[in-house]
Amino acid sequence: MKHLMPWYHFLVAKLLFSNPTVKLSDVHNYVQPCLDLYGRGREMESLDQILQVAFDLNYNQVIKDCSLTLSSWWFVCHLADLLHRCPQFHVGSDLREFLLFEYATDMLSHHSLWSLAPAYLDVCGEKGRACLELCLVRLPLQSEKKAQKVLRLCRERGMHEQERSICKQMAMKALRSDRLGSALAWSLQAKDSASATRIADRFLEDYRSYGFLSHLDLIDSLGPSMLVSDRLTFLAKYREFHQLYGENHYKEAAQLLLSLMMARVAPRYFWLNLMTDALPLLTQEKVVFTSQQCYRLLECLQEIVTERNTESAMNEEVHAEDILIIREAIASNLARTIIQERTEKVL
Repeated sequence: MKHLMPWYHFLVAKLLFSNPTVKLSDVHNYVQPCLDLYGRGREMESLDQILQVAFDLNYNQVIKDCSLTLSSWWFVCHLADLLHRCPQFHVGSDLREFLLFEYATDMLSHHSLWSLAPAYLDVCGEKGRACLELCLVRLPLQSEKKAQKVLRLCRERGMHEQERSICKQMAMKALRSDRLGSALAWSLQAKDSASATRIADRFLEDYRSYGFLSHLDLIDSLGPSMLVSDRLTFLAKYREFHQLYGENHYKEAAQLLLSLMMARVAPRYFWLNLMTDALPLLTQEKVVFTSQQCYRLLECLQEIVTERNTESAMNEEVHAEDILIIREAIASNLARTIIQERTEKVL
């Protein structure tokens, strides 16, 4: 007669009916009779062997057999964790930690379960933290939403270096995609001077190409964050110059423009743009620059002439024409300024 019921189902039914108060340590005495009756003629499977070992209360062997048989660490690591919390089963902390560690590292590579892994690694001591520090910065960050999740995990564990590294990764990723606003925001979050300088340079390059600054709301809200890099400080101050000029505060705008060059905050490649920005101020009906400021403008212009780009004859010709116009404007403004200053002195 072929029995459809597995032997362990019969074991449970028999004990519930004939000896419901059986002690756990005595259950193994009933295993062999059930195997003889319901396991005869049936090929023993891995589950049968694991259950026999379990009824013998050899839980270390159960964990070993499950590790070799099952395709996932989920059951093994949680079983070891439960048994570890029951001292009578003698499952050591080293074994528990090893299994939790293996399960957690498996989850880190899973597209949806990766965020659960840190909770398991947290209980794996120094080894778990070291693994987490290495793995969090190597997770593929397909979106800003995932990056924010990883950052939250870093903050909760005080992993400040990893937090900065992730922000720098996102800044460079956004910069390569020409998302300058996002790149600058990530760079400021990382407090990374080098990347902030590169991004500020891109803002200035775009201004030279298109004639306007983008992401003005972000630049206006920089505040103390501008101090992360000198180039970012210049970008914020250059935006302030445009605001002053737009509000007809010409003297303040002129003073700020000159100070950006004299303090060497402005990058050299942008000096000619600053001198060009000075042209409308130099040609105002009312004198804006003082004679001393005009002399300083001439000094800056001479530095541009000395160091100007000579890569091609065309660039040289264009620069020479621009410089001539600026020089004439400064000379004209200087003459007007000297006359006005002497007149005021006489009066």
